[in-house]
Amino acid sequence: MAIKNLLEKDIKPLDIISKKSIENAIALVNALGGSTNAVLHFLAIAHAADIEITLRDFQRVSDKTPLNADLKTSGKNTTITRKNPLFPFVKRNGSLSFNLDYESPSYGIWEYDWRIGYETADKYDSWSSNGYERRFAKIAGSFYPVDQFKMGYEFRVREEDEWLNWIKDNELAVFDLSQKIISLNMNWYKGIKHEIRLKSQFVALEAMNPVSLITNSAGYLLNHNNDVKPFSEGITSFQVRYKYEIAPLSYIYLVYTKGGSVYDDENEKNTSSIFKDPWQNPDNEIFSLKFRLKY
Repeated sequence: MAIKNLLEKDIKPLDIISKKSIENAIALVNALGGSTNAVLHFLAIAHAADIEITLRDFQRVSDKTPLNADLKTSGKNTTITRKNPLFPFVKRNGSLSFNLDYESPSYGIWEYDWRIGYETADKYDSWSSNGYERRFAKIAGSFYPVDQFKMGYEFRVREEDEWLNWIKDNELAVFDLSQKIISLNMNWYKGIKHEIRLKSQFVALEAMNPVSLITNSAGYLLNHNNDVKPFSEGITSFQVRYKYEIAPLSYIYLVYTKGGSVYDDENEKNTSSIFKDPWQNPDNEIFSLKFRLKY
């Protein structure tokens, strides 16, 4: 109904977007624990509307906005069996979890935040379960000596007992999981014409002590005799992009991309090797030139 009303009155986005409305959107994202991608989108919207919004505005709004909700679903997992029509879901036990977060104030040109979390669930009665546990920690920060430059880093570690993983059809397995993730991002721009963006993520995953399972049509997990091996996987994703605006909403992009994954079911590598392998043996390494023209 609201969209119909806007169309009837010929009200376009640029007629109602203001600095205040963008700041309200920033506050909403902060209150609901939204994605950091909002920073890129809101800056782009502000640029298209000729509104001056900087990273310091994001910081100013976030400093006074509490995190009010962080929602997720639980119960039947309808995605893990890949929407198999015969085995459409897996029943999961209820769990108890807590998270503790801290976000520092801005120290002029830098800030940091951290999170720790814990989750536990009862043993399953339908198979030889020992009980689910998840332990999580994150440290992250950003450095912004000038408005035109921002660099961010993040390190995450997750330890999970009885991590459930799909194999094929209705075959699954649980593992003792150890996962470490390193992320490094950077944005620099000069005026409205030039922008350089770096995004990277490095993942090391180790899955040990497998237990073979199947699920029946009612969603219950049962012990199975499939030969499931422990495994490790390293994943690298790295991209540097230069963007030049040749006209309003028209751009030239120079992009360098490198990435890939290395899977090992012998699991004989240490964490350092798991991180390094996909960088040294990438699935792809591409340099590209792209154009986006708006008429």
